[in-house]
Amino acid sequence: MVIIRTAQIADLSALCRLRYAVQPAIHRDRIRATDNQTYFYLVAERECILIGFGLLLLERPPEWSDTLDSFPIVVDLFVSGQHRSQGVGRALLTHMECIVHQHGKTVLYLSVEPKTNPRALALYERLGFQPLQREPYQSAWRFTDSDGIEHVGEEWVIDMCKSLTVLAR
Repeated sequence: MVIIRTAQIADLSALCRLRYAVQPAIHRDRIRATDNQTYFYLVAERECILIGFGLLLLERPPEWSDTLDSFPIVVDLFVSGQHRSQGVGRALLTHMECIVHQHGKTVLYLSVEPKTNPRALALYERLGFQPLQREPYQSAWRFTDSDGIEHVGEEWVIDMCKSLTVLAR
C-alpha cells in the first residue's frame, strides 16, 4: 500500500537518496515552502520507505521570473526506478487532483519530455491528461536555491492538462 503525505524536514535525507543527492537545498526549500494553501510537496511511501515525491503549485509563486501562467501545475514528479509501474505515480497524481479539486480549481497542468520520458507521457495520457501542443518545444528554466546554487536547464516538453470537473475514482 502506498501512503501519500506532506513532506517533512525529517524526510530530507531519504528525499536526497531518491533524487538531487548533491543538491539537498532543492528538497529543503520545497519542504519549507509547503503551506497547504498553494504549495504542496508530497512524498509517497511504502512500508515506511520513501519511494517517490511530487510538487504541486496551485498558484504562481511571486518569486518566479518566467512567464508561465498555467496553474495549478505539477512541477516535479519522481518515482524511484524499482517502484515504477506499480501505481505510485498514479497515487501521487490522484492525491494532487484531490487537492486541486478541494481548492475549487477545475484543471491541472504539467509538462513532460516525451522523447526522454515516454513512460511518464504514457502514464499522463492513461490518466486523462491531454497534450496542448503537437510537438515538443524548448523550455528553459533557472532558479537559485537557499544555498546560493544556481540551477539552469533546458528541456523539450509538451504541456498537458486535465479537466477535473468530474473526478475519476
